[in-house]
Amino acid sequence: MWCDGSCAPAVTLFLEFWKRRQARLEYDWDLVDFEEEQQQLQLRPEYESKCTKSKENPITKEMEPYLPVTSKCARSCLSGATVLLWCCLSYCRCVFCPEDLIDYCLHHWGHSVPLGGVCGLR
Repeated sequence: MWCDGSCAPAVTLFLEFWKRRQARLEYDWDLVDFEEEQQQLQLRPEYESKCTKSKENPITKEMEPYLPVTSKCARSCLSGATVLLWCCLSYCRCVFCPEDLIDYCLHHWGHSVPLGGVCGLR
């Protein structure tokens, strides 16, 4: 707890000096606009290969690749369904793998239960 108050000025000074050094190196090495230039020169190749349509950017008036809303919606739904599936599987594993259930299955079937080791109880 004592470190929170005493370290804050030191961390602030370190970050300010770091920003100053970074700005000086960018100027010395002539890299001031390097990141912006690189972003303008190339887009992500994976994105460009999936974008079959192009649309005019209203600000720059240049044609740019874009994904239609239907494609974005389909990808979002698929991602959401995957996350929901894994959450449900995780919940079911925690709820339906108690030690009593495994013991009952072992006694009832007389052999080891598949996935019994996954529950971490045996």
